[in-house]
Amino acid sequence: MRLYPVLALVAALAFAGSARAQQIDSAKTGLIRKIIKTTNMGEQMIMAIESSVPDQRAANPRIPAVFWDRFLERANSRKEELLTQMVPIYAAIFTTRELERLLLFWQSDIGQRFIELQPRLTQDVTAAAREWGGRLGAEIARELEAEGVVIQP
Repeated sequence: MRLYPVLALVAALAFAGSARAQQIDSAKTGLIRKIIKTTNMGEQMIMAIESSVPDQRAANPRIPAVFWDRFLERANSRKEELLTQMVPIYAAIFTTRELERLLLFWQSDIGQRFIELQPRLTQDVTAAAREWGGRLGAEIARELEAEGVVIQP
């Protein structure tokens, strides 16, 4: 049974991950939760998902519209699950002192201004990146065409 060692490893990693999450002290968890709330992280993530769905719909026309509608509805209603998963990620990356400093920044005038402008900034940066990627793609397509490479639409 070659599968047994793989399953044992997966189980051990899952247990280690949940044990690690349980070892986060309540003060650190509280700081992370305050950062998540102060930065409107849940709303920001839902907005990012919502803005990507039209491209996903266009790229996957065989998937019915009801799937995307239900996906958005479920993502919005269950965003707390994702936010909860972020606690151990932040805890592993940042020290308590760093979290305290991050919270101070996000609560400051400039931090609040950044949070306020982040949706617009994300939209503008995404549009610029999409335009830039389109130019690169067109440039490469012209080069390949000149080299005799046929690109199928």
